Amino acid sequence: MIEFFAYFVMFSFFKYGESFKNKNYTYQLSRIKSPISHPLFFGLDTYEENVEENSIEFVYDPYISSRLKAKSISKRGFEVDEYGFVHNGKPYNYFDKNIKKIILLGGSTVQGIKLKNECTISAFLEAFLNQNSLEKNFEVINAGIGGSYSPMQFVRFGLELIHLDPKMVIALDGFNDYWHSFSASKDSADWNGIAIPNRTNYQMAFLGADQNINVEYFILKYPLISKIFWNSSMATIKIFNLINRNQNSDFAYTENPWPKLSLDIMKNIYNQNSHAIFFIKNWKNLNGIANANNIKSYFFLQPVIPISNKKFTKQEISKYESHFTSRQNIDKKEYEESIRIFYQEAIDLIDLDIANEDSSVFNNSFADLSQVFFEIKEDVFIDNVHYTAFGNYILAREILKYIASDLDINLINKTNLFSETCLKTN
Repeated sequence: MIEFFAYFVMFSFFKYGESFKNKNYTYQLSRIKSPISHPLFFGLDTYEENVEENSIEFVYDPYISSRLKAKSISKRGFEVDEYGFVHNGKPYNYFDKNIKKIILLGGSTVQGIKLKNECTISAFLEAFLNQNSLEKNFEVINAGIGGSYSPMQFVRFGLELIHLDPKMVIALDGFNDYWHSFSASKDSADWNGIAIPNRTNYQMAFLGADQNINVEYFILKYPLISKIFWNSSMATIKIFNLINRNQNSDFAYTENPWPKLSLDIMKNIYNQNSHAIFFIKNWKNLNGIANANNIKSYFFLQPVIPISNKKFTKQEISKYESHFTSRQNIDKKEYEESIRIFYQEAIDLIDLDIANEDSSVFNNSFADLSQVFFEIKEDVFIDNVHYTAFGNYILAREILKYIASDLDINLINKTNLFSETCLKTN
């Protein structure tokens, strides 16, 4: 009887969400496989059919929200090593002092989507470096984590990655910092249409201030608890959050002061709600940590649709449109307008920094790669922000041009390592 009531409440709440074009609620729920057999469970056993072929497991981390689970492996054979890093086809030599290590930070575009390990940006970049080096002792450690963005990256780098004694750290970012600032997304901690900076959906869910608790994460983390009971608890929290937002209670229901502080910082110090300021300051913080440890840093703004002026193929257009078909709570026009504003604000802040030559962080260490695919006729986007293996190849080749001189690399050989294995990946 209790489970029947829970089913009724959850079904009613999702129907309520659908009336406001939030159909991804039911879409998410239907993807979850029921942990135990029960006649009232809807979406029964659908998770395995809908899960991404290359999806790998994540685990909770108190400092950076989530990270890749060690030794996890996808259906396609995409592997994570024992330390939680996506390797480049063979194990990293983490503790070999003769190896010149480069850390590549980023989100799922760096981590790799629908690829083999040998076809990620880090794998291509490592191959290019060693092809042009007599010593052939470079390793590019793939520190990409799906959903990761600048605050998570500089915290992780400062706490962990500097101890690997890298020669260089590279950040390839842009989209995830925007996405976490886009209040319509389900990955922003939203309050009355204003996104709270520098927090993730996991952390805000634990605070009870998030607009969408990640159902999939909780069910997979606690698989012995019935799907319906989790759904009922989720419904209670959602309704509770909804009531509190309507009351405009000024975060009275949470003891964490950061949401109010962050909004007041935007209002009273920055005089705007832009997250681009937080994004660029996080990059500067990363640079400061790197400098303090004699590590060279580089920052690259990643390509994304619609920022890229590439002439898109029919396949790319179709994949881009399907991004919005499966996320009907996202208005395409609003997304395109807001991401253009975010990117331009970020570039303006970097240009302002470069203009101050005496104290510039980004002079000779930043490049806008958002137009790197401009002349490419082939498919390079598999959605609005993830790339084919060929797209990763192009990005790695472009990054190499900027970092080569700092690594004493003479680009005498052609970067022609795009293998048949990677060609068949996408």
